[in-house]
Amino acid sequence: MSQFKNNQDYSLFYSDNDSIYIDKELPSKFISNTELGKLKLESICTKGVFLAPKVYGLLDQDGNQTIKIKGLSKTAINDNQINLDLLKSLVLKNKILE
Repeated sequence: MSQFKNNQDYSLFYSDNDSIYIDKELPSKFISNTELGKLKLESICTKGVFLAPKVYGLLDQDGNQTIKIKGLSKTAINDNQINLDLLKSLVLKNKILE
């Protein structure tokens, strides 16, 4: 992961053990769904809010929202109507990708 965290070719918005969120596409040499050591491209996002480790919301290019909050199930997130707009309202420092 350090090769992605220490790269000056793009802005890194968030990273975890096995994922990164950056402001542009990675070269295909870094992407594979089956090759060990490479990253799986799950989506290309147009917006994102990153509040804390494992607490973020994304909007992909097809308009699909993904909300991840450590400790909350998808059902709890949906039942409490937690969405990208709600997460944006919680931003203290401008860590919004638009």
